[in-house]
Parts: sequence; structure tokens; C-alpha cells
Amino acid sequence: MQKARLYSDQRVGYWRKGMRELNFGDALSEMLYRALTKRNMRDRRAGRYKRDFDVVRLIGSVISDHQIEIDLTHSRADRAPKIAFWCCGKRDPHPLNEELQRHCVFLGARGPLTRDALGLPAETTLGDPALLLPLLYAPRIDPSLADKAICVPHFLEPKTDRQLIEETGVDLVVRPNIAASLDAIRLAIDQIVSARFVLCGALHAAILRCAYDLPFGYFDSGYVDVPFKWDDFAASVGVSARFASNLPQGEAFYAEDFDGKIRKPDLLAILACAPIIVPRALRSRAKELK
Repeated sequence: MQKARLYSDQRVGYWRKGMRELNFGDALSEMLYRALTKRNMRDRRAGRYKRDFDVVRLIGSVISDHQIEIDLTHSRADRAPKIAFWCCGKRDPHPLNEELQRHCVFLGARGPLTRDALGLPAETTLGDPALLLPLLYAPRIDPSLADKAICVPHFLEPKTDRQLIEETGVDLVVRPNIAASLDAIRLAIDQIVSARFVLCGALHAAILRCAYDLPFGYFDSGYVDVPFKWDDFAASVGVSARFASNLPQGEAFYAEDFDGKIRKPDLLAILACAPIIVPRALRSRAKELK
């Protein structure tokens, strides 16, 4: 079977784009872009189309001075380039450089910590775009994983699969390191959704489980990548971030902190602030889930 061609509009940026090996969470940009529409990405803040964005970020913890500088370097515009961040997150609580921020358009924010760090209004739309996945994709459930607990470690996790299994008590490790294809992105979703429980060292594994209303736990293997982003997402769904080091602890924390307490953001509001005109059918599906 021929693999689906990857790589969207050149303005859609994410970590490792163009490489043979992608990070699952960042690669979701490809699914989001295709599911929304292939129409032009434009600045709609004045009620009318004003101009194209030069760089568009559809997901991830990518709001930082360093990333903005990189995006400006690669933008097409000679003057006053604009970078759109759709419900993305900051990596820390510190304000952005004011000059760099003038080049940014923030279309929502991942969570309240990002909103406050950017000085955005209280009514700013919150919610990670990966929460939209149930509107976009029906996972192919793998029956062999139905009674399995898995661990999805961070992309840069140095421990081997065997070490992680022995230390955590999970049945299987599913790495977020995937091939650069839509088939690989879909397979990762299928595996993460099919399992009974997931220990998540990769934030978007946790967001994916949350999106499909499945149990999960935050996982600390000895190193937590960018603690701010975990707190930010947890706050966006009304819970606190507590990390487990093994499966029994993760299941206990889920029961105490997450089960029945998660309140997901309004998916229609997330769609409404997208940098792309959202198809009517997608809006209708969001309304049905309300």
C-alpha cells in the first residue's frame, strides 16, 4: 500500500518538519491542516481578510523568543512578517520580547498559563487543537492492546524500552518517534487509543487520551520535559499536574485527580479562532459533541 504523501503548505511549521523521523505530537500539524481545509490561511481579525500569514503554528509548545526568531528568519515577507499561533503554548512563564511579539498573532492559547504569560485577555479561547482529533479521525482499535498498559515516553527519552517496562510495570512501550508519513501518524493514534491505560511522558499522548475520554497518567522517568507545558494543559481541563513514576501510581493518580474531574474546553470555540476557514461539516460535528 502506498503511503500517504506528507508535508503541507510550507508556511505550516513544526519541529523536525522535513526530516525522516518526526515527533508524533508535532506531526499532528499535518492532520490538523488537512482536516481543516486547504484554503489560504489569513488574518481575519478585522472581520475581513487582511493578509496572509507568513508562518502558521497549529500545535505545540512553540511560543518562545527563540522560535519566533527562527520563524522570522524563514518567513517570506520582507516587511513586518506575521506568525500565527493557533492555541499553542509557551514553554515558560516569562514574557516575550516586545519587538518579537509584535510579529505574532495569538489565535487562542493552549491553557491559562500561556494566556497569562502573554498578557492576553481573560476571554481568550483556550484548548489544545489535538482535542479536536475525535472530530477528525476514527481510530482503528487494535484488540491485542485492549487489556494492555503502555508507556509513551518523551521523544528524547534515553532509557530503553526494556528499562521502561521493568521500572514502570507497563506491558509495552510506544515511542512517539515516527516515520514521516500520515500512515505513521494514524498508527500512533491507533495504538495510543487502543490501550487500557497510558503513562504519558509525551504531552500529546496525554492530550490524545483526554480527547477520546480514556484514562492516562503523567509520567516522570526521571526527567520531565518543559514542566510549564504540563501544568498549562492540566489547567486548561480543570485539573492539576501530578507525575507518576510507575503504572500503579499512575492509575491511582488518575482515579484521584482526573477521573470525572476533567472539563474539556469548547471545541467550537477552538475551531472558531483557527487561522483557516473551518469546513461546515467539521463545525457541525463539534456541535453534536457539545
